[in-house]
Order: sequence, then structure tokens, then C-alpha cells
Amino acid sequence: MKKITLFSIIGVALIVASSLYAKDQRIWSGSTDKLWDLLTPNWTDPNSPLSFLPTTTLDSATAIFDDSTDSLKVKVVGRMIADSMLVNSTKNYLIDINATGAEIVGNGILIKRGTGTFEMNVKSSLLGGTIIYEGRVKMYNQATPNIFGAKLLFKGGIANFATTSSSTYPSVSVPIEIPTGEIATVELSRYSFWSSPITGSGDLQINAGGERTYLGLKNVAPDWKAFTGNVKVDKYVMAGVSPGFYGLILNTNRTFKDSLDGFGIDSTFYNRKLMLGTGVTIGAESGNRAYAVGELNSADSTSLLGGYYKDSTTPKCYYFVGGLNSDVVYPGRIGYIGSKAYNQVGIIKIGTGTYTLTNNNNMITSSIAVRDGRVLICDKNIKGNKNGGTGYGVYVRKAGIIGGTGRIAGTVDVYGTLQPGADGIGTLTLSDSITANPLSIHGTPFKYSFTYTNASAKAATFSFQNGGLRTTDLILREGSVSEFEIANANAYDKVNLTGKIRFSKDTVAAGKPKLKIKLAAGYSIHDGDKFEIIKAKYLDATYSDGFDIEYPAADGVTWSVETKADTTVLPKEELTFTDHVVTLTNADSAAVTVVTTDSMRYSYKVVVTAHGGTGFSKPSVDNNISIYPNPALGEVNIVSANAAISSIEIMNLQGQVILRKEVRSTFTKLNLDKLSTGVYYAKVVTLSGTKVQKLVVQ
Repeated sequence: MKKITLFSIIGVALIVASSLYAKDQRIWSGSTDKLWDLLTPNWTDPNSPLSFLPTTTLDSATAIFDDSTDSLKVKVVGRMIADSMLVNSTKNYLIDINATGAEIVGNGILIKRGTGTFEMNVKSSLLGGTIIYEGRVKMYNQATPNIFGAKLLFKGGIANFATTSSSTYPSVSVPIEIPTGEIATVELSRYSFWSSPITGSGDLQINAGGERTYLGLKNVAPDWKAFTGNVKVDKYVMAGVSPGFYGLILNTNRTFKDSLDGFGIDSTFYNRKLMLGTGVTIGAESGNRAYAVGELNSADSTSLLGGYYKDSTTPKCYYFVGGLNSDVVYPGRIGYIGSKAYNQVGIIKIGTGTYTLTNNNNMITSSIAVRDGRVLICDKNIKGNKNGGTGYGVYVRKAGIIGGTGRIAGTVDVYGTLQPGADGIGTLTLSDSITANPLSIHGTPFKYSFTYTNASAKAATFSFQNGGLRTTDLILREGSVSEFEIANANAYDKVNLTGKIRFSKDTVAAGKPKLKIKLAAGYSIHDGDKFEIIKAKYLDATYSDGFDIEYPAADGVTWSVETKADTTVLPKEELTFTDHVVTLTNADSAAVTVVTTDSMRYSYKVVVTAHGGTGFSKPSVDNNISIYPNPALGEVNIVSANAAISSIEIMNLQGQVILRKEVRSTFTKLNLDKLSTGVYYAKVVTLSGTKVQKLVVQ
């Protein structure tokens, strides 16, 4: 019999697959009983369907399992030889052991076709391995030996790896190939290790069954160096299993050292996209770990990117994101796993793209470091929310940019660029309400007191400074640039912080921190307009040495800047407690007193004032850009005659971005159903420049 060697290249595998049907064939009937042994005549020859043959005739034939029988539970007795196996059935087969030592051997291949499930509890030693076209090939339980043979090639279908919930921690390591254009789907169980080396450029769909589904072996990452496809992780819900979370635990033998850039970073995902599905958690093993992810994204806000999956203060986990230089709006949560808030997880932004974080409950306990590109914090800044857009602080290197319209609950240290707003007008807030609960209606921490009366009618009054435990300072380093976009006196970029601000002294000849004023599309500036671009608790005068400021040209308008202390006392407010400091019994009571907030006012402000003539923007009219119909109802077409369109923004008359779309062509359609009737500006960015035109929405 001719020996078959498979998988050296995909073409060879396909040739073998096509030649499989030309061999002698035997079809499982199970007519005598359900045993697959040497002597029982449970096989038929398709050329002589009424003759029943023993297994000894399979040595040079293909064993076929199809829909022609209802004898679907097969018991293998001992070591059976079959040249190859073809499963082409919509029915569900189980190939089980009759006794220990059961094994299927041969020089050929197992091919799975048909929508049914082919479940095996018998070791496969087929030298050609397995090709899945459709349906499912399933391991019987976690103790099942390798059922896939030498290798597993995906042309579709699903491979199910040990999906039972016992805590025996099986390890699946069969080599996998995913050809270009194919999607390989694997189902992983709770309490298991999956360390298969993967080759190819197709995509991988991982369905994870529990909180201890390990990618790789303990502290050893899988070998995916020859795999260039993308990965999505979804939940695999198993009947009767209630895990702490659904997702993957990442493994690596590398230890990350903060002081050495690029040292000890795991590269399993560095060249690919990683998408987290609904309700999926990604965690890591213990130790100081760092994982590079080319592009990180999430299907919605329910996913969690976390650190060490147990409660501990020691391990730190960092994710280097952005290596593919793409722009990502990331809705998923980033924070600790479990019930303790001290598990440390951090984000390190690399690459030239923009990551926009929109989740309202992030707790990035090891902060964000922006080494390159841009990070926009755009949570909803919900009053009283214990978490927020980041959780902790941000460190921005020279090539990095931080901005957004949300809240950072920690210090922001900027060597690069600060951009409040998110490609439009907005306010960036630095405030710690994670440890300041409840929060003042003014959006800042405050002093409060209450009277507590116990069952014995003994009264005591408690006073607290509910200012939060973490520092929320803004440090603008020498050579840094802070950009503030202005549309009009009511719409402009701002930075508000409940901590102090520092304009660092220039000790390295990089120049003072610079404040750069920019004009928004459709701006309207009037004589005497004032813009409070920075509001802080106070100025850190000890370490500050002022700032430089750059103004835009606007039809004869001149500008001035001043810094001043605000002596306005904030009004008093009454507070309703939701979290009691003292646990009360049924006979106890608590009376809330008036709350004073005046001590937490913004006492330092940077105010820019416009003087002289009145400036208005003049929208550009360019024959190379067509927007039609205009007025528009429901939808508008945008065409660029020469250069490809990069992006389109629809702005209101205050310069706020209402709608934004990324484009990579010379033509696109834009849905306007969410816009109210009125006048807007359409800002069209092409490779040759930016065009602004008026757009009327009916």
C-alpha cells in the first residue's frame, strides 16, 4: 500500500482528500453488533452492499461512517487498522472504547464532512491527521487521548477539546493549520490547557467554557509564530457548568520589567487582531506579565480585560495595544477580576493609531502609559460612579497624546500632547470618585457630616472629608503641548481637575509647557468672549514656571490670557446617603446634616479672552467635493473627484461633532436619521486636505 504524507502544504492535503474516494471503501453498518473488532462482520462493500465484511478488510480501505445506518455508537476493541476514515453524516456518531488499549492506526487521514457530530474516545494514530470541512469532531471527555492524529487542518467546522467540567486539567497540543480564508472554531472546556502550535493565515474562533481555560501551558505561551490570522474569543456555555467567568487565562514564561522597554513582553497576539465577544474575560497567570496585542477590540461593554485572575496585590499585568497602527473605539471594560479592586492591570499604548475608551466602569489600576499614538477617554463621566474612564492615572510620553471627554481618576503626567475633547469640543475631567462616595452635585469631592443615634439614644456627630484617596493632579512637563479647540463662547475644550496643576520648570531646554488655541470648523468669535480652558484646585507654584501660549489668526481678533483665583463659594447642598458609614440596627437612625462644599471650589483658572473684531469661519467650497442631496433627508452622498476620503464629521453650529465616519474611498453614503432638522457643517477630510461645507438636514 502506498504511504501517504500529508500537510507539508495545503495542496498535498487536498490531493490526498480527493484521492481518498478512489481507494477500496468499507461502510459501517453495525448490523451484527456495535463492535469494531477483527472478526465481526459490521462493514459492507459499496460495490456489494448485501455482503458484510470483517474489519480485517480495512487494512487498505477507507472506513466510512454515513447516514445509511442507525447504529451510531461504535465500540472499538484493541488496535484497529484502517487506511483512512471518511465521516460524511448528518447524524451524531460516538466512537468509544470497549476496553483499554483501543486505538485506530493507519497511514491515511480522517476527513469530517456533514453537519453531524463525530465524537471519539479512542486514540487516533492516523499519520495524515484530520481535516474538518463541516460539523463537529469532539473529544468524549477530558481523559480522552488524542483523537485527531498527527495534525488538524481546518477547512471549516468545529473541533471540540475536552468539554466536560471536571478539574483534571487535560492538555491538548495537536498541531493545527488554518489556511488563508478559513475560520477554525475550537471549543475549550473549563479546567483545561490548550497549547496547540498553529500555522497559516486564516482566522481563529475560540469558544471558552470557563474561568480556568488556559491558553498555553502553565507559564508557557503557545507557539503561534507561524500563525498570522486574527482571533476572536466568545463564551462556550456548557450545560450544568457555572464558572466564575467565561474566557481565557493567558500564559507566558516572560517576566516584564517596567524599567526596560520591550523586555519580557509576550508576543502571542502582537501581529494580529484580538476581539473579545459578549461577556468574555481575558486574564493572566501570576507574576509581572506583559502581552502585546496588535489590535484589541470588544463586541460590547460586557467584556473584561483583566490582570491576575485571583485576588492578590502582588502580580501586575500590562497590555501593549496598538501595534497594528489602527484606530479603535473600545467599549469593553478594563479592570480587576474578582471581588478585590487591588488586582493590578495597566494599558501601554504603542503604534500611531487612536484608541478611544468608552466604558463607564474601567478600573485600570496600574494606569495608562501612552508611548505613541493617541488615547481618548470618553466615558460618560457619570456623577457618583465609583469607577470611570480610566480608574487611575495616565503617563504620556513625548510621542503620545491623551484626550477625550470623560474622566481620569488619577494624576495625568504629560510630556507629549494633551487634547481635551474627542475630535470635537469637549471637557476632560480629572477627579477621583472611585474612593469618594457619594459625590457632590458639583462634580467634586466635599466635606460632609451626619448625626448617628444608637438604640440607647446616645447621639454622636461624625464629620468626613470625602475628597477621595487618590491624587488627581495635572503635570504639564517642559516641551509639552496642550491643545484647546474653540467654536464659540459656549463651546470650547476644557480641562477640569480637582487636584493641583503644575507647569513644570524647564530644566532640559525643551521650552515651557505650551497652551495652543485652535479654531473649530464653523467657529464664531466675538469681542470680549472668555474661555476658561483650565480649572484646577490650585497651582503647584513650587514646581511651576509658567507656560507659553499660541493663538490662532481669526479676522483681526487679538487674544490675551490670565490666570486667576476664584473666590466664589459653591452653594450648600443636602445629601442622601446610599452607602452608610455606620451599620445601623433596626432601632438606630441616622440624620444627615447640611453639607458644605465651598472648600473644594476650583481656585485656579486659565482664562483666554478675545478682543477686537469679530471672527467667523468661512466654509470652503470646492468643486472636487460633492455633497448631495443638500438639503438632505435621511441620507446624504459624499463624493471626492480626486482624493480618497479619510473621514467625515457632521458638526452642529457650536462645533461639536455629532456624527463621525471613517472612510477609505472616494464615495460614501452617510445615514442622517439620528440628526434633528437643522443646519450643520460637514467636514470632509481627504488625502489632499480638509473641506468644510454647510449641510441642511430636513
